[in-house]
Amino acid sequence: MKEKSKRSSSIMVKILGGFMGVTLIAVVLLLFTLSRIHSMANDTRTLDQTYLPLYQQTNEVIVNAEKEVAALRGYVITKNDTYLESFTSLSTKSDKIIDNLISASVTEQGKQVSVETKSLHDAYVKITTDTLIPAVQAGDDSKVLDIMKNQMTPAATALENKLTEYQGLREKQMADLLGAAFESAAMTESIIIFSLIGFAIAAIALSFLISRSEEHTS
Repeated sequence: MKEKSKRSSSIMVKILGGFMGVTLIAVVLLLFTLSRIHSMANDTRTLDQTYLPLYQQTNEVIVNAEKEVAALRGYVITKNDTYLESFTSLSTKSDKIIDNLISASVTEQGKQVSVETKSLHDAYVKITTDTLIPAVQAGDDSKVLDIMKNQMTPAATALENKLTEYQGLREKQMADLLGAAFESAAMTESIIIFSLIGFAIAAIALSFLISRSEEHTS
């Protein structure tokens, strides 16, 4: 009887220890899973509230820059002030967006590219207002052509290249963030699957120990 009692007691200790061990592992896995889910939520929020708006604003500046070039060409050809007013409106709008991009930049690289973009855009506008417009108004067509070829075109190309670089940076930032979110999702899925398998094995083992305990008790 004492022998059976000792064996039964030993098995019960193993059952209790196994149960506590499984519970501890479950708590640790649950906390880790919640941490990964919180990380995914933060990544999604950052993408939605920060990177997507910045990407959209960058695209808007690119579209505006193309419209500015078209407006200046229309002004040079027709000398119609409507095109000049359109250019002024577009450049003012682009300035405000670029200023917002600078203040909203979340990385040093993003801020630096934003500042460089603003500098190139300011230079483009300055050439237009200080050099091109006076030449058009003076009717000096040869000077206008020279300004367009040697000043406006290089300035517009430099601005376009910088905007393309800026757009590529935004796309990389979003891709990195999405990659991190997908990695967290995959890891969370793996943890859940392995946890279920582990709990199933632990349940079988505990059931076996309990049945052994009942056998020794009877």
